[in-house]
Amino acid sequence: MKPFVTIFAGLALAFLSACRTTPKFDYQDAYDKDLVNCSVMVEILKALDAGDREKVQGIALARVNTGLIFMPDLAAKAHPEPWQKEEQVETAKYVLNYMFEHRAEFDLRWEFHANSFKAKLTNREDLRRLAELEDCLAKARKKMAESNQNLISAEDHQVKQSDAEITRKMVGTWLVDIDESPEFSEKGTETFASDGGYMVKTTIIVNGKQRKMQFEGTWQIKDGLLIGTNFMHDKDKILRVDDDELVSLVDGKLSTLKRKNDD
Repeated sequence: MKPFVTIFAGLALAFLSACRTTPKFDYQDAYDKDLVNCSVMVEILKALDAGDREKVQGIALARVNTGLIFMPDLAAKAHPEPWQKEEQVETAKYVLNYMFEHRAEFDLRWEFHANSFKAKLTNREDLRRLAELEDCLAKARKKMAESNQNLISAEDHQVKQSDAEITRKMVGTWLVDIDESPEFSEKGTETFASDGGYMVKTTIIVNGKQRKMQFEGTWQIKDGLLIGTNFMHDKDKILRVDDDELVSLVDGKLSTLKRKNDD
């Protein structure tokens, strides 16, 4: 019986040792991750050289947010050390604070998944900031939806006109009368001269405070776009211009100016 007991004990020991054996290293998974990380870093380097801060922001935030999403599932299988769990929370807190400080720049190019933060942050102030960021995202989505609708509506206003015809009909003074919200309005004139000169005289009212502005520049029409110097907007698309109205697409919004008649 003794040899049998010895053999059984040996097999049991071998089985237990096999259970404790470290899982085989997944070279394919490591290769895939390294390739993706290198590609992301290359894109960041290119964007930095091009001076494209927004692109760098978007890439970095997308990577970090994606990591925060999958980290809990990975942690359940990897059994991280206490210091790693603390670093995970600190990373989530840092990203939340960064996005909150830059919330005025919030747009849909940013990756943002509120639930991945809620799973890691419990501080009341952190949750308040998180709720405000969710509101910013909702407003960004609404703005994009409105912009898309304006692009669709623009097709109804589009009239095929040559650059020469648009240029000829735009010469003159146009009334600016904008009531965007109770907090913002603008009233004034835009003048397009036949010699390529451009002048704006306007009064902007923000939260009841008035600010008068006047500036000059140059203008021209190229491929249906209004371009020049000292413009408040870049490359407005002219949809239609006639004796009475100038209709254009400005920053994704429809704009209609009435011609100022000479008294």
